[in-house]
Amino acid sequence: MRRTGAVLMPFPLRPHQLPDAQFADYFEMGFEPYVFKIYFGQCGGEHDDPRLKVGLVMSPAFAKSLASHLSAQIVSYEMEFGQIQELAAPEDRSRSASAGD
Repeated sequence: MRRTGAVLMPFPLRPHQLPDAQFADYFEMGFEPYVFKIYFGQCGGEHDDPRLKVGLVMSPAFAKSLASHLSAQIVSYEMEFGQIQELAAPEDRSRSASAGD
């Protein structure tokens, strides 16, 4: 549904073309000279450590494009629904995505 005032990106896939989706409330990311890596997962529940579910590996140019599109979507969301509250900084669990991943 299009709302006035919001800049929405077109969603080119039809519902029957959408892949299965995974919920994520945790991510880790890193980079190497020719790729960016982003891993998504879930925290909490019966596990203390996050459980990574899916990873994306992309070129730096594609990562920059993704960041730009995500920023535009956040602006549109906030225009429609209001300011998104920032999450508190998580405890440092940072692990860089290395070539062996």
